[in-house]
Amino acid sequence: RAVVRLVREADGMFKAMDGVCDEGLQSVHTRAEGLAEQRGTYETDYRKVFDWYAKQVNRDQEIVQRSERLLDDENHFREMMRKLEDSIQSINQRLEAIQLTVRCKENVEA
Repeated sequence: RAVVRLVREADGMFKAMDGVCDEGLQSVHTRAEGLAEQRGTYETDYRKVFDWYAKQVNRDQEIVQRSERLLDDENHFREMMRKLEDSIQSINQRLEAIQLTVRCKENVEA
């Protein structure tokens, strides 16, 4: 009788332990599911931040390219202005030479 009682108590203890383990395992699964959802949220948030950052980098690269084109345009404009100034100086020199020739001719005729 004592042995039967001990076996029944042991069986009850095992069943109780089994229930506790099942509850613990269920709790772990629930927590794991919650963590997986959180991870998904974090990954989504990370993706949003990464996409935003990538757009900023692309925008910055476009700004740099535009700035480089403007600088090229400015350099081209300066070069054209220098050539124009050279042409004006050459024209002025020719005018001076023509005026000098006209004065000399007038002096010779006079």
